[in-house]
Amino acid sequence: MVVREGWKFILPAAVAAAGGFAGLGIHWVSLACLLCLITLVVFFRRPAGPPATLRPEDILSPAGGFVIEVVEENEPAFLKAAARRISIFMTPLDVHVNTAPVDGMIRYADYRRGTFFKADRPEARLQNERMIIGIERADGKKCLAIQVAGWLARRIICDVSVGDEVRRGHRYGLIQFGSRMDLYLPAEATVRVNAGQHVRAAKTVLAQVP
Repeated sequence: MVVREGWKFILPAAVAAAGGFAGLGIHWVSLACLLCLITLVVFFRRPAGPPATLRPEDILSPAGGFVIEVVEENEPAFLKAAARRISIFMTPLDVHVNTAPVDGMIRYADYRRGTFFKADRPEARLQNERMIIGIERADGKKCLAIQVAGWLARRIICDVSVGDEVRRGHRYGLIQFGSRMDLYLPAEATVRVNAGQHVRAAKTVLAQVP
């Protein structure tokens, strides 16, 4: 399945690919259009649903991509305490639909304008355009998820606001064309992934917070 935001890109690419093969046959232009079409379909696909064997303490990855950092640092906006940050870089071939890492309620939301550095660069985390949401579980445990736009991504979509309830592994937003996700968890979280590891949105368990 493809998310609705993708059709405005996929349909023109499909028309271009079909026209290329009809007019030029097997030609580098036709093949380039076909490759573009396949890339767009992959990019805008929906992630599969969450695993059926989840435990209450499991934190699901909110994005697909490569873990670029696992660090301990203070989070002053929502957790307001020492925290563990897991940063994920989403390549153009990863699913860019963002999913809730936990069940809970949105207690904090903040959009910040910014620049468009390449998303895996250190300065992108604090200087790029980003959308921040804070989720509180029923047991009071909190996490903060930050959608960060990259140099190619020029639109962050967030479908939730303060007061909305979210379900673990279900969509809450989307970043278009190369981006980053930073997830802050309580300091007592047991992290299950390492830098360099590839993770899948709504599938990979990043950590446990008891």
